[in-house]
Amino acid sequence: MIRENPASRSRRLDANLLSRLPAASFKGLRSLRHLRLDDNVLTEVPVLALRDLPALQALTLALNDIRHVPDGAFSALGQLLLLDLSFNRISIFPAAIRHLNNLRDLNLQNNNISVLPGNSFSGNPSIEAINIQNNPLHTVGHSSFQLLPDLQTLSLSGSSIAEFPDFTGTNRLKTLSITGSHISTLPDNMCEELPHLQRLDLSHNLIHSLPSFSSCRKIQKIDLSSNRLSSVSMMSLTHLKQSGHLQLRVSHQHQHRLRKSDQLFTFTCVFLHCESTSSEDSNSPSTCRLDSLSLWLLHFIFIISIVFNLLLLVSLLHLVLPLPPPNTSSQASLLPSSSAQTARTLIQDLESPSSSSVCPLRSSSQS
Repeated sequence: MIRENPASRSRRLDANLLSRLPAASFKGLRSLRHLRLDDNVLTEVPVLALRDLPALQALTLALNDIRHVPDGAFSALGQLLLLDLSFNRISIFPAAIRHLNNLRDLNLQNNNISVLPGNSFSGNPSIEAINIQNNPLHTVGHSSFQLLPDLQTLSLSGSSIAEFPDFTGTNRLKTLSITGSHISTLPDNMCEELPHLQRLDLSHNLIHSLPSFSSCRKIQKIDLSSNRLSSVSMMSLTHLKQSGHLQLRVSHQHQHRLRKSDQLFTFTCVFLHCESTSSEDSNSPSTCRLDSLSLWLLHFIFIISIVFNLLLLVSLLHLVLPLPPPNTSSQASLLPSSSAQTARTLIQDLESPSSSSVCPLRSSSQS
């Protein structure tokens, strides 16, 4: 029995090499709220010990060697909000989870679960986050994720599922991650079922076509890298608000295959900017941002560049082209007729050696 202040709210027993817990381990700790049993060598859930913790809200059993969870393992934990069973060796989805009516956060990642039965979470109407990534999951029941109105985050990455789950009645989902799977098609009504979706990661699948995203009006980030898309249609993304932006990740090879009509429409409505995450790998995915306000900046830069190029061209012409020689006849023609006649008379007098205007000068010099 572990002696503790009866009013204690938290207990840490992690990383203690515990292999088992006696039935009376937590006797008298009925006010305990948080219990950490992670990073031990437990091979089973301490069912009898947990029965003395009716007020428990968070239980962590991660990083153990648990292989099986009995059906009534959590029947005494009616107030549990968080359950972490990640990094164990559980092979069968624990049906005991259905007894946790107030559960909000479930973590089952990195186990050996291969089948997710239908109605797996029918007893968890308040569930908000489910993490089942990195399991050899190949079958998901049709009703596994139906009618979960509070579910906001779901991760099924690293599985082998080939079909996109059915989310009927689960319309508050905000973050969905199904990477490294075998999904090839997406349902046409995906956005109708998930109108609040903000982040969607479907990278490393076999997707070859996309549905319309016109109903996903709150989408902020989409990752479609490493799929089999021959073209990525931007037309379905034009619903974005003028003040918003979208982060889109696709492979380089797919970016270069954008349909010309889509490119024209995209650059007319919004400014597309792509940044490669790795300059060394030509096949690395890129991050594309669609910023509608950048269009005005693009127009301004375009006008400034035109004006600058024109000024540069004029200055180069002045340097390269030679100036024409002065034309005296043309200059004289610009003078008035009387002035031109006077100028010719003066020139003739200067050129004549017997000019009277020169003689006085000579006589004066002789004297």
